[in-house]
Amino acid sequence: MKKILLLFIGLICLYFSVQSQDMIKETYNYKISENGDATVVFSRTYTAAEWQQSLSFISNEGLLITGLKRIFPKYFLEDFKFTKNEEQRSFNMSFVIRGFCETDKKGNIIIKFMSKDADIKKISEEDNKFMSVETNILYNTLETHIFELPKNAKNVSVEKDSFGYPYIKFDMSHLYIKNYFWLFSGVLSLIIGSVFLFFIMKKK
Repeated sequence: MKKILLLFIGLICLYFSVQSQDMIKETYNYKISENGDATVVFSRTYTAAEWQQSLSFISNEGLLITGLKRIFPKYFLEDFKFTKNEEQRSFNMSFVIRGFCETDKKGNIIIKFMSKDADIKKISEEDNKFMSVETNILYNTLETHIFELPKNAKNVSVEKDSFGYPYIKFDMSHLYIKNYFWLFSGVLSLIIGSVFLFFIMKKK
């Protein structure tokens, strides 16, 4: 009985392994800027059969852009750049998402995930990189999402909201304080210079 059970489990694993190899592979690389925008490189790799069937779609940049806008309906997308690699049966589309991140009440920057099952893992300590892999059975796609946070991001953590949806949280307030300091110093220097110039002109 045990042998039959192990054989059955092995066949199931083999089936899903073959299925994942036949899936269309999609990768989303998000480079998060200090102001919360994201520069995204979206790439898709096809099987030989899917590539031939999708050539008319792949060759139409307008359709690709429309498809991406449907994936990110809440955001403004711009700066689209398209490249195609026929040998590898793949293409890349880079673009910018304005206002991709949100800010919570404490001033932390938030990257929200729409799936409760999103498994977010940190893949690089030095570069603050996170990855999430999802399977979309409806579209037969294996999606890999990679997020590269700003290098000066602090207090980085992965948490869940009250509804069980995961999110990445990080702090950039130290950078804002630094910017405000230099802005204040510049304004103060301008005021002092103006007062000094006023007294010089008054003496003349």
